[in-house]
Amino acid sequence: MIYFEKFFIKYSAFILLFLFFIDLLLQSFIKGGRWDLYQHFSMADKIIRGESIYSTFDDGFYQASSPYFPGISFFTFIITKINIEFRKEIMLFFSVSIGVIFIYLLSKVKNKINGSLDINSSFVLTLLLFIWFFKDWRFYMTELKPDTILILLAIGVFFTIDKIERTPANKLNYLFLLIYLYFIGIIKQQGISIYVGVFTYFLLCNKNDFIVRMFVLSTIILSGIFVLVTLYSTENCINNTIIIFSKHQFLNLGEIKTFLINDFNSQWLVYILVFTTINLMFLKRVKINNLEKLWLFISIPWLLMCLISYVKIGGNNGNIQSGLIPLIPIILSVLQKTLIKSVFTIKFIQMSLFFSVIIIFLNIRESYKIYNLTNEIESNHINFLKKYKNKNVLYNSNYYDILIKSGVLPKTDMNTAYDFYLANTNMDNYYNHINNKKYDLILADLSEYKDVDLQRIIFKRYKFYKQKDIPVSLAYKILVPKK
Repeated sequence: MIYFEKFFIKYSAFILLFLFFIDLLLQSFIKGGRWDLYQHFSMADKIIRGESIYSTFDDGFYQASSPYFPGISFFTFIITKINIEFRKEIMLFFSVSIGVIFIYLLSKVKNKINGSLDINSSFVLTLLLFIWFFKDWRFYMTELKPDTILILLAIGVFFTIDKIERTPANKLNYLFLLIYLYFIGIIKQQGISIYVGVFTYFLLCNKNDFIVRMFVLSTIILSGIFVLVTLYSTENCINNTIIIFSKHQFLNLGEIKTFLINDFNSQWLVYILVFTTINLMFLKRVKINNLEKLWLFISIPWLLMCLISYVKIGGNNGNIQSGLIPLIPIILSVLQKTLIKSVFTIKFIQMSLFFSVIIIFLNIRESYKIYNLTNEIESNHINFLKKYKNKNVLYNSNYYDILIKSGVLPKTDMNTAYDFYLANTNMDNYYNHINNKKYDLILADLSEYKDVDLQRIIFKRYKFYKQKDIPVSLAYKILVPKK
């Protein structure tokens, strides 16, 4: 009977994972990516043209560039060279695949730090948390946000350090550690937290001899040097990803409170699990082993960096969920030591699997219908925009892909320009281009931009396109010059 139950859990879990993957992939294709993915497309295209991949601001033409470090743009460049026609589909498939692999490996982290619960049960519990909660994180998984890739690489760091501690003589592990940390460093600014966590762990908690610790610390420092060389050799990278965003203001307390309340309402169980774990660790003094310490040294600095992003302009619930997710292995491990027998029973897992499979299957049916409709809408957009082929456009980077496919020239990205505006950059050249009608078309939802001067100048020189041939979904998003 016990064998049958474990067999049921194992194969039901992988069926659920497959359905979850299909559901996310359909949602990803429906959404078709957003500004963050398409800014990487723009940067990859600029590499091909031999231009600076990060936007300059002195000329007022803010070409689309990502607020993140260039790692994903480099990868996008490779995909673009391989197949530019289907690069969007390839990147979205890659994004969802990485997300699913990440969930599985996160459960492996749990079993590595505390393996008394079988791997299938750990995997199921981790997967169910992602299906029931972390809505904003699932949204990230469908659009290639760098957070998933970064934490996946952090898992690689965790397993590599474990190997170094067990077999310190194997020099190949130090090379892998160097590679993992390098890619972490060039993907997103918050990657610095992984460096800080691992470095601090080897300074304070590692039990290896002095030589091994110095080898690891030297590897971390060498990796950091390679990252700095890459960032400083990429024109405008430091200014556009660090200096500009360091000038963005913090949200007010009212906005932070609203975000927290909304996130708690949708994630109440996660917060209960977090506070229960903290209570058990500090009040009941549940002992943690060295691997749990290592993962905490990786997770806590990451959480703190995510909280800083959360409270700055542009922060959202996805930031705080991104910070909490790496704590899942610790939460399950601590609960397993104390409450696991009374809470996570085999029957609970079986019932959860059964209902989750049904819900995901129904989601797939609905998503498939929407997917077919979305393809038709995108085709209508492209056909409409072809009349502006080779014309300059001021645009929201959400539309970069259809502009390229329509033959329109995406001249200035309003999202990139808005990042500079929020940093109190002088925007006179940007405004002058609009005032002088340098653009044959504006494609954006202007309500997204809280720039009074921008709105005033645009409506002074441009008007909404109101001809009957405009697709309904583009109504009040296209403006043309006034005569």
